[in-house]
Amino acid sequence: MEEEKENSQNQDLNTVSNGKKKRVIVSHPYPIKSLPEAVAFVETIYTKLGANEYFDKEDIAKAHNMTYIAIRQILSTCQQYGLLENKHGVGYKPTDLFIAIKHPDNDLDHSQKIAESFQKPYPFAFLIDRFKGHPIPHLLGIQNPLIKELSYKKDIASKVAGLFVDTLRHYSLLDDKDIIRLNAGDPKQHIPTSGGKPNGEGQKDGDGDKNPIPPPPVGVLPILIPMKSTNEKAYLYLPENYKEEDLDRILKFVDALK
Repeated sequence: MEEEKENSQNQDLNTVSNGKKKRVIVSHPYPIKSLPEAVAFVETIYTKLGANEYFDKEDIAKAHNMTYIAIRQILSTCQQYGLLENKHGVGYKPTDLFIAIKHPDNDLDHSQKIAESFQKPYPFAFLIDRFKGHPIPHLLGIQNPLIKELSYKKDIASKVAGLFVDTLRHYSLLDDKDIIRLNAGDPKQHIPTSGGKPNGEGQKDGDGDKNPIPPPPVGVLPILIPMKSTNEKAYLYLPENYKEEDLDRILKFVDALK
């Protein structure tokens, strides 16, 4: 489909040029708009044209007071989010997922559908998996894996990283530690525990873990150390590839505290 050629590529390909095999590096599809922007774009189609039939690309462009050339990549982006369905040679129409976002059963249903749509674009699913359980880094730390592992050019990676963070913040998909939170309505997610139970379960108000373990940086192993003289806890952070000599050095620092 021509709509997807502008910003959608797949894997490394081998092509033949003048009888010689040439390796062409290509990357995965990527959105050019944030999810809230894509939802707003499809909402205009839904409001002005409807959702019960497929609409020609020129009619969709006219509904937005734009040319087809101007909306071509946006149509592809909306497909990546699962908000638009394309029937080749016929046109586009809003999907059931968009209708569910537009008319949710309740706030929880809306949050779940937003999370579902957000995870559909390939680079976003990749980033969500990459930072699962860890605070998201600054934009450079989000951009670099897209360059190194998905073969995106720097300017594209920067754009995608910005859209990723914009969507997370717009829909409040980050908790207070900047950890991605997609399981809307799950009270146990990223909440400190005490005695093996989530906060608020079998505890009185004001109880709970006074010093829950902070989220560790990526590649770091947290070790909880119960304090014998009090009910409090200490934490030791070790890189996952630590060696015995590193532990000896740590012991020297601890001895110096005595």
